[in-house]
This record gives sequence, structure tokens and C-alpha cells, in this order.
Amino acid sequence: MRIARFLCLLLTLLSGRAPAETIVTASIDRDTITVGDPIRLTVRLDAAAGEETPLPAIDDERIAPFEILEISPIQEETAGSVRRTSRVYRITVFRTGAFEIPSFRSDAGGEASVPIPVAVLSVGVDSSGEIRDVKPPIGLGRDPLVYVLPALLLLLAAAAAFFALRLRKRGKLPAPVLRPIDLRPAHAIAVESIDRLESEYASSDGVPRAFYFKLSSIVREYLDRRFALPAPERTTREILREIRKENVEPETTGLLRGLLLRCDLVKFRGNEPPRAEAESALRETRALVEKTREKGTEREEGAA
Repeated sequence: MRIARFLCLLLTLLSGRAPAETIVTASIDRDTITVGDPIRLTVRLDAAAGEETPLPAIDDERIAPFEILEISPIQEETAGSVRRTSRVYRITVFRTGAFEIPSFRSDAGGEASVPIPVAVLSVGVDSSGEIRDVKPPIGLGRDPLVYVLPALLLLLAAAAAFFALRLRKRGKLPAPVLRPIDLRPAHAIAVESIDRLESEYASSDGVPRAFYFKLSSIVREYLDRRFALPAPERTTREILREIRKENVEPETTGLLRGLLLRCDLVKFRGNEPPRAEAESALRETRALVEKTREKGTEREEGAA
């Protein structure tokens, strides 16, 4: 009888226990770096399995002076009555000093993460905090080839230029090809390219990687024409750093960051997102062009 009563009490306690509390934890792979070195910041949220509690929203303003370089997809897993959601951020900072990654709390409440201190050292300081010794000067050898080879290369270049000029005068070299310059506004060219890309893949079942390569090229060429920013030769990180010099709203900068990171994940990580994400990327590209288009061109387009 005593054993039966004990089992009944145990079952009652187990069936009536409270749901799991929402807990946010944050961790980094290292707490001492030099300027510009990336850190892996992992943010995890544990909540009851039946609750749809999102991860805390994290952006550059919330973790300043740290900057977000890359955001990984959300990972989810369920263990018993606990649903665990996590995401990894690659962040860095371009100043020296002692900084702190702030605590994060879920919008649903619960326990917040603990702030994380990070020490950022100069590249001229070693791991112990001491200034590195200056390296001795490198002596130049007296090998005559060091001086002869550059002179020979200059002579060959001069000879090639001389003969090319003579051939051109004789009419044996083809005339240079002059390509037309598109004088339309940058947003008009971008919208036309977006329409062409959308119609090209409208009838296909899936969206190949080439779609994201072309979409990334459209965005970068638009930034080049609109802001004179050489985006086609820049990395995503360099583009986001230089676009801050323009009069662009933070919301629009976040939209640009999401588009470029989404294309980079497909181009360099081999991700294969569903078709719905490709359609969403096209809509976001149109919104980016509309928000950053040069004002006062409507009358010029109507006249054209």
C-alpha cells in the first residue's frame, strides 16, 4: 500500500509540473582577439516544446561597436519537453579596448543571457599584451639579375608599343570597338534587369545557383551606377561598410545586408533555398531599388 501511494504521488507531481522556462544563453569561441578578427557568437533559446518563441533580434546597433559579418541559418531541435533554437553570428570590431557583448532576452520574457566581455588588442601587440619587437631590415642582394631583368622587361614593353603603333598606322590592327553607354537612371536599368531575370526563371520548376549569381550582379551593378560604389569588385563586408557613407536609412541597409548574405550563402556555401525564397529575394531587390532610387527622375523618364 505504501508503494502504491508513493507511485500515485510521483505520477501526480510529474503530470502537474510547470512548463519549461524560456532561457536565452550566449557564448563565443574566444574572448581575446586583435582588431578585425572574427568571433563566432552562438545565441541559443530553450523554451517549452509547445511554444513558438522566436530568438532575440540581433543587429549591428544592438551589439555596437561590434559588426555582423555573417549570419547562419536557424537550427532547431526538440528534446523531450524542451525546444532548442540556435543561430551563429560571425562578428568583429575595428577598435581596440575592452568591450562587452550585451545580454539578450526573449520577447516572451524568461531568463536573459549573461553579458560577455571581449578584449580587442592591436595587431602590434602579442598575446601577452607586450608590444612586438621591430623586425630588422632585410638586406638586398647584389645579384645583377635583380637590375637586369626589370630593364629587359621595360625594353620589351617599349618595343611592343613601338611595333603596335606602326601596325596601327598601316591599318593592320582592327579599330577599337565602341560600345554604347546606357544613359538611363540606375533604377530604370535595375528594374529592367530584375524583370528579365524573373521572366527567365518563371517557367522553371526549381531555381539554380545561377539565379543568385545574376541577382547578386544586378544588385552590385545598381550600387555602382547609383552611388558610384565599385560594388562588383567589393566583398559584401566592404560594400556594407562603404554604403554607410551614403544617406541610406538603417532599414534599407539591413535589407541590402540580407540580400547580399543570402546570395553569398548560395554562391559560396552551396545552399539550395526553395523557390519561395527566390521570389522573396526578387521582391526585396525591387524594394531596395525603390527605396534608394534617385529622386526627381520621374519627369525625365516621362519625357524619354
